[in-house]
Amino acid sequence: MPKQSTNQLDFPTPNHEKGRRALERILSTKDVVELSGLSATTIWRESRAGRFPRPVRLSPNRVGYCESDIIDWVRFRKNGPDKMPGHNAQP
Repeated sequence: MPKQSTNQLDFPTPNHEKGRRALERILSTKDVVELSGLSATTIWRESRAGRFPRPVRLSPNRVGYCESDIIDWVRFRKNGPDKMPGHNAQP
């Protein structure tokens, strides 16, 4: 018998079973500060300049960052360039 979703709104639940995708984890600014070693202000400034992944708006007063984007940024920074490919600055 298949598992039934326990989510009221029937959102996909993260799991690693065959044929089901796991949801991407969203990190808080505090988590990103810890992972990157940058201050929250620097993260904001670098994101606006296109040198750091852009945040995802979660609510009117809350943003988060895709974990995979932050991990890619850390790996990319090990190689040295200032610009992240695919992360353009706002005009």
